[in-house]
Amino acid sequence: MCAVAIAVPVTVRLLPETDGGGAGAAAGPGATASGRPAASRSAAAEKPKSPPDHIANDRVSQDRWTLSDDPDQAALGSGGCDTDEIPESFPPSGLMSSVSHTTGSGTASVSMRFEDAGKGKRPAPYYVSVGVRPPHETDRVTGRPLRSEAKGIGFTSKPVDIYSHWSSGGAVRLKYPDDFRAHFGTKALDAIPVGDDRGDWTVVIYRVDGGPKDYTPVVCNGFHA
Repeated sequence: MCAVAIAVPVTVRLLPETDGGGAGAAAGPGATASGRPAASRSAAAEKPKSPPDHIANDRVSQDRWTLSDDPDQAALGSGGCDTDEIPESFPPSGLMSSVSHTTGSGTASVSMRFEDAGKGKRPAPYYVSVGVRPPHETDRVTGRPLRSEAKGIGFTSKPVDIYSHWSSGGAVRLKYPDDFRAHFGTKALDAIPVGDDRGDWTVVIYRVDGGPKDYTPVVCNGFHA
């Protein structure tokens, strides 16, 4: 069977509209636009801080992406995140993100951009880190997958300003496993290839507000390997 590249749909935590407006432009396959009111963007970071060089894998994550039970949807790589809990934070207005993985490969990629990028003044910095969690927990000594189900935030990227390519209209792009590591206290482990742990992978965008332990989830997505 030939390898297939799949851009999977995004499950986004949305803040209900407060002005009666719509949720913004419709998103294409593998991407979505958030429904947060545009007025919230300028207030997101009135006092920008320099971000930490990583976020710590120090908690149990309630976000979990699973492949669809519908055979036709599963064949397309479609699935969804368990987002029953009330989210702690919400994505900026107009954020479009996608995750792609080629069947049989050891890599995946994450892309983040804004539908109105390049228009008007660049917003204040909004730092994010992306967590890519394998199906199984990581051995903190060897860095290899264990048999137990993963519960942490997985391997994470270095925090970056999500508006860093605003002027050009380009996207922030991350490559897994190259741009990711797991941080347990003072120990850092290289990310494993996707092919080393088959199953449902969860991908979460975290808003980084301060130090390595000060972050909240804003977007959940995933893919099946």
